[in-house]
This record gives sequence, structure tokens and C-alpha cells, in this order.
Amino acid sequence: MDYNLSTVSLDRIQTDNHTFRITTSVDKPDLSGSIAAVGLLQPPVLLPVDGGFITVCGFRRIAACLENHQTRITARLLPDASSWAACADIAIIDNTSQRPLNIVEQSRAITLIGRYAAMHPGEASRLADLSGLPTGKRAKNRIAPVASMPSSLQHAILEGSVALPVALRIDRLPADDATSICDFFRLINTGLNVQRELLELICDISQREDTQICQLIQTAEVTAILKDTDAPMPQRVHGLRQLFKNWRFPELSTAEARFHKRLKSLKLAPNVQLLPPPFFEGTNFRLTLTVNSKRQLRAARQQIDKLADHPELFPD
Repeated sequence: MDYNLSTVSLDRIQTDNHTFRITTSVDKPDLSGSIAAVGLLQPPVLLPVDGGFITVCGFRRIAACLENHQTRITARLLPDASSWAACADIAIIDNTSQRPLNIVEQSRAITLIGRYAAMHPGEASRLADLSGLPTGKRAKNRIAPVASMPSSLQHAILEGSVALPVALRIDRLPADDATSICDFFRLINTGLNVQRELLELICDISQREDTQICQLIQTAEVTAILKDTDAPMPQRVHGLRQLFKNWRFPELSTAEARFHKRLKSLKLAPNVQLLPPPFFEGTNFRLTLTVNSKRQLRAARQQIDKLADHPELFPD
């Protein structure tokens, strides 16, 4: 590709046009200090459009120059007739050749390639292979929606507070609910399985009660748990799980509380554990004994007798 190295006024660059933007600002060093110290070592690539320019490569460099109150920069100008596909090619390879792309950057690149594919199907496959992006249909379908997600949800994915499978479900919610549940997960910062559990519970409760998720998360009970700063976050997350389970399954919660109250009244030794049927559906209990001697085994037998003699713990 032929470039024309030229000096351009920064006010002629359409800084709000992010058509070819791949890079995110998360975990990226600030460039304003280094550019102020040694100048712009790698001129951005610009495409002339309607008497001005749009950025193909160098969004962060241009932003740093603006922050340094520069008015003109040296840039590499593409020919006016450069195709959209050629610009996409440059933008993707410029980024993937420097570092591994995070999930948002991968999604932006896949989106560009998707548009590219409509014009040059064979070239799009070549570019995907060359750039090291996922090429499998399933992987691309999972990653591609990230580029159009709200920035708060993208940031949550990058910081690890919302897992990608959960983010894909959140993105399908109404905007207010999506924002609220995203902020909620960013606050509690828990793992994938707990995120899935909480999201399913919250969505089920919202649907059953015909209540918006954003209203559900702002109830006094939820707020009280979240604001209990004396409790560590894992303890607060446990409290939230119990609260939402109680709301979603009130009969189950009553049965669970009754079971644990009865079990606690027996004052069993720590090496004897009784687990109820999952969700209290069915009649199969699990009894676990941990012993290291005959004496402990004999003592455990007495504990088992206490369980068997309880009039309400087991069905007849």
C-alpha cells in the first residue's frame, strides 16, 4: 500500500468515527507522556474523506496528541480511492501484529472481517487466518456480539467480573435491566457458576413477579446485603444467593430451613453428615461418615441411631 507522509491539522480528523477502531483503552499505557517526550514515532494511518480524514490506525496516538494540545501531526495518508476492504485489512493486521487481542478487540476485528467477507469472501478467510483470530463458526458467533455491547458490559468482560456466556445473556435484556445487572455483577465480582445461578434466579423472579430486574436489584433486602461492609464479599454473595433462592423457591426454602433446624437439634458429631435430596425432590438422602478407628466407627453408629430415631427427619 502506498502512503503519502504528510502533516495534517488535528481538527480535520473525524475523531468520533470509530469504523476501523480495534484497540480498547483497558490495560493500555497512556501515550501522551511518551509522545510529549520524544514525538510521534509511528504516524497514524488516515483515509481522506469529505475534505477531512477518518482514522484507520492510531486512535490512541491521535487522542494523546489532542491531550497534549497539539494542533498538527504527521500522518500516513492513504490514496483517496482506497477501498473499505483495504482499510479493514490494514487496521486488523496493524493491531494483531503487535500483541494478542483481548475479547473486545477480537470481536471488533471479527465484525470488520464480516463486512469484508461480503466484498471479498476468499480474502476475508485469508485475513482471519493471517491475523490469528478464531475461524470456527461457533467461536466467531460467540465473540462477534461483544463489539456491539454497551461499553460498561465490555469493560465488565475485560476486567473479569462478567463471564462471556453470562454477558451474552445480559446483552439480550432490556437496556435498563442489562445496565443494572451488569453493575451488580461488577460489584460482587464472583465466578461463572455463581453468575449463572444468580442471573437465572433473578430473571425467573422478574418474570414471575412481572417486575423489572433493575427494580428487583434495588430492593431494600438486596441493598442491605450489598452495603454490609462488615461482611466480606463472599459472605455477602452467599447471602444474596440465599435471598434470591428464597424468593424464587419459597416452598423449597421453607423445607430447607425445617430440615436444617431438625438436623441441628440432634447435635451430630462433625464426622457425620446428612445431605437431603437435591431441591428436596425425592426421598434419597446421602449419609457421609468419616472415621479413622473402630472407636470412631462405634460412636458413629450411635449417631446414626439418633438420625433413625428422629420422628420427622425421614419419611417412613
